[in-house]
Amino acid sequence: MLSIRDKAHVLCIDDSDDIYCQNGKWEEYNLEGCDDGNNVNGDGCSTACAVEARCTCTNVVNATSTCSCVPCGNSYLDSGEQCDDGNVVNGDGCSSTCQQEACYYCNGVGPTSCVKACENGVLNSGTFNGVSYSEI
Repeated sequence: MLSIRDKAHVLCIDDSDDIYCQNGKWEEYNLEGCDDGNNVNGDGCSTACAVEARCTCTNVVNATSTCSCVPCGNSYLDSGEQCDDGNVVNGDGCSSTCQQEACYYCNGVGPTSCVKACENGVLNSGTFNGVSYSEI
């Protein structure tokens, strides 16, 4: 038997069925933040069954957790993004789909900073946030 104790309650659980994180069943009494049934970080529910930063999970007892994470515009450079400046506005160098816009150079980290580097009548070159660039 497993005993979990807080300030007001004692809960006894039969753990003979090998109740563990990553079994695809959210078990509140196991103190899981989520359980998506896999051993993958970065999908909203960590390998330690904790809800990951910038993510939320829907949990139903004895069911697989469903997690989602904040997409483009969260100031973090996530998979598939070339830039992320913390908004979803076009025309500022980083598009609403987190892709670098034409005539801009972006530093490639989150939150992203972009600088307009063409269409100003000058062939520009230099370094922006440690990245070299030049117009041809």
